[in-house]
Amino acid sequence: MVITKTVPSDAFAVQPLIAFDSSLPRSSDESAVLLLVCTSLFFLVPARTSFLLGRLWHAWVFLLLVFTCVAYHACNGDLHSRLGVGGSCPDEMRQLLTLIHHGVAYFCLLQMAYLVLGPEDPHMQWIDHPVVLDTPRSALAMAPPVDVLVISRILPTITIVCFLGAFSSWEDFHWQMIILLDVLVLFGCSVFWLHRDRRASMPKVLLRIRFWRRLWNHCAVPLFLSTFILVVMAGTDSDVMHSVWHVILSAVAVSIIRVVHHKRGDLRSESEVTNVSPQNPVVARVLLGSVAMFGLPTLLLSLIIDWWSVGYWRWPMVSKPTHQRPGGYFVAIGALPTLVAQAVAFWLIGSTSDSSHTCPEEIALSKRFGCLIGYVSVAFGMLTIAIQDSVFPTMHTLCMIVFLCSMMVATLLTTLSAKNPFASSTRVRCILSLTIFISVLGFLMLLILVQQYVPNSYSIPRSLLAMSEYTALALQTIWPVTWGPEVQARWQTHKIFRSFGSRSVGNYERWA
Repeated sequence: MVITKTVPSDAFAVQPLIAFDSSLPRSSDESAVLLLVCTSLFFLVPARTSFLLGRLWHAWVFLLLVFTCVAYHACNGDLHSRLGVGGSCPDEMRQLLTLIHHGVAYFCLLQMAYLVLGPEDPHMQWIDHPVVLDTPRSALAMAPPVDVLVISRILPTITIVCFLGAFSSWEDFHWQMIILLDVLVLFGCSVFWLHRDRRASMPKVLLRIRFWRRLWNHCAVPLFLSTFILVVMAGTDSDVMHSVWHVILSAVAVSIIRVVHHKRGDLRSESEVTNVSPQNPVVARVLLGSVAMFGLPTLLLSLIIDWWSVGYWRWPMVSKPTHQRPGGYFVAIGALPTLVAQAVAFWLIGSTSDSSHTCPEEIALSKRFGCLIGYVSVAFGMLTIAIQDSVFPTMHTLCMIVFLCSMMVATLLTTLSAKNPFASSTRVRCILSLTIFISVLGFLMLLILVQQYVPNSYSIPRSLLAMSEYTALALQTIWPVTWGPEVQARWQTHKIFRSFGSRSVGNYERWA
């Protein structure tokens, strides 16, 4: 998989075919081409590992990647002509191989993400199935459920093929493909875990430390490393770095395949994600921090990328991402998991108002209604990202305003569900909620004045409008953390985890 060079955007508008041709990498010598072709064969290792484990689907996908990767580098480097066995590769063939190679490479990344997150994990596909509970290894011999075939294989294949046939600008190809994969991962995982056969078992997996440790060690950290290699590769245009990237990605794929298909029953194994033991504690309160973990870096890095690409600080509006590319693409990539994490946070907060655990000092109806409005705010946040402000400015602005207002109302209602919100245990949450209320109203008032929705002669600096937006968005990502003690206490005593025993409580507090 290679990130190709790009040319100025006006070239794409005038001569898209020429721009596409000029974006194709051409190796400088025969040895560099041979190195790329040889390292492409490293993807045979995950293909072989998958085949030996009986995962024929993944074996076939990686085998397809080997064929397309070898053909891609051989054609772009004119390897057959340099070896004296034929002429140069036609431009039409080179363009077709480029599209096929990139599509298959991204599809393989998507399949590895599904594998570590659950949809392609055979043990998660048949979690709590009577046969699998008795003999866990039998999950490897069972065919995937129909819903998994649709959401993780058929739908992504059709979507990626349609995108490859309809994309308009090679300059934005990789940004748009990453956003597409982001949507497919979040949609596929949401549908998978909310399926009626797995919904009740979802907390036993997603609220455990080993599931997230597996994701961090075998997906997040290698992804950061490969991204660094990718940046170096794009900056130096080095075939050696391309080859190193092939080796790293194949090693990451093998690591994910092995840890997911590891023999169950070993408490030291990260694959034993549902094990009931103090070594695999509940981390509900940690998940509340995932909103800030996704949201704050998205906000900060999108501003840095915009400043780096433009060359000066222009106080960009995060809510209008199409006007600040490529930083706007990063906003869309990070905002999607942030909103999903926000929905999960509201679900965790709403779970503390269960009828059997309702505290007499709590207004349960207010909390549940606030969480419902929180889900509505997440939906409008998704619409804000989906609707381009350059095409539908009024609709985009309306969705953004509804998103901020509904999120503000949700935080207030859930916070005020306590009959004494200014008690010592909830005082910080109440102060933060009031601050969110003030910051959102302040931003909306400045937006109305600056955009002349209400005609006025005020000369409000853009910096003030931008800073108010940053503040309103940042505070909303921090707010879920204030619910940590209640959420952790609720799930530590949940019926799913009662078999932990009283001695496990100390371990939960240590991990929380």
